Amino acid sequence: MADRTSQQVPARGAELSAGVLFHPRLGDLALDLAKGGKIGVCVALPSDTSASYHLRPPGG
Repeated sequence: MADRTSQQVPARGAELSAGVLFHPRLGDLALDLAKGGKIGVCVALPSDTSASYHLRPPGG
């Protein structure tokens, strides 16, 4: 197996560890810490008009 270089990026979700920031993209599942840790689907990203992510229940 070839050695990894800084140019190689792990597959999405691979090698996640504590201390690595997670920045959800549209459609990703994320924990909503403001709602007691419920899981939601990311439907809007922070922008000039909103300072936070917007989540909706999965399937709804």
